[in-house]
Amino acid sequence: MSPHLFLVPLRVIQVLCRMMRRYTIIIVLLISLFSPAWAGTKLSPDKYHFLGGWGSVGYSTLLQQSYAKPAAGIQPALGLGYRLYYNGFTLTTGVEAQYGYMTNRIGRSDLTLSMIDTEGEPFTMHAVVQDTKDFMRTINFSVPLAIGAEHKYFYIQAGAKFALNLYGTASTASSASTKADYERYIGLFENMPNHQLENGQQLVSEKYSMSLLPSLLLTCELGARVDQIVFERGADVAKHNYRMYLGLFAEYGLLNVHKNVSYGEALAYRQTEQGVKFFVVPAMLNDDLRSVQVNPLTVGVRFSVFFRLPEPKTCVICNEMARKQHNQHYNSRGRVAW
Repeated sequence: MSPHLFLVPLRVIQVLCRMMRRYTIIIVLLISLFSPAWAGTKLSPDKYHFLGGWGSVGYSTLLQQSYAKPAAGIQPALGLGYRLYYNGFTLTTGVEAQYGYMTNRIGRSDLTLSMIDTEGEPFTMHAVVQDTKDFMRTINFSVPLAIGAEHKYFYIQAGAKFALNLYGTASTASSASTKADYERYIGLFENMPNHQLENGQQLVSEKYSMSLLPSLLLTCELGARVDQIVFERGADVAKHNYRMYLGLFAEYGLLNVHKNVSYGEALAYRQTEQGVKFFVVPAMLNDDLRSVQVNPLTVGVRFSVFFRLPEPKTCVICNEMARKQHNQHYNSRGRVAW
């Protein structure tokens, strides 16, 4: 599946971030208020323990307020966890592993060099890099904690997730053009490959190691109980001991994950025996973004399955034997038995 299927306009991403920060607390309060009402009034509360897992896939990006604009991104994830159900209220925690593939579109970069050609003539070389795209890959480990509520066919939950980056790489590819400007000649010299003056030459960086700071993310998820919709329970339908969920989710990082590590300028050069060799550095790892804040964002679809744990059954015979022993003990002392 091509990650370009997950293209999201930058304006939509920014709106989602503001909504996540503004409404997550409200959602948590609503869950706390309405979950007892959804459960109804019962003499004995429903309390169940579940173990299960989930899988998700969605659009993912590292938001930056800079010349680097998010393009395509995809993040599949797998998790295992525990869920407590109590009268319509849920508490969920566990562990999760995510693999992220993200790209950024980068603005134009320019470089001007004062040089001397093979005949001793001084000239100025103008190098322009454009159509630049960064490629980033990450592997993260996270621990989520969420509270939620269920109402027959639907569910909602919100909470937080602590994420730790285990692995990351970044690379970039761009198109470069070089031109020469001689003081003694009018106009620019271009399209002369033998003199390193070319248009559209491809520059591909090496794959740099990239690590991110630990992150704290706000999470929100809502969707449907698939098991209730597909396997409707009734008087003639056998009850099952599992629950399946399908929903939409969003996660936004509150903390800056950028380590401010730099490998040099966005566009630089080296002097070689063959002349000047240009090279590029990914936006997350060059000097232009040394002090830029970066926040992760993921929106997508999650499917979960939780299996109800067996409950310890009351031993009727044991209780009866204990009662008889108790009565015999008190009868021997001349006291009233129970």
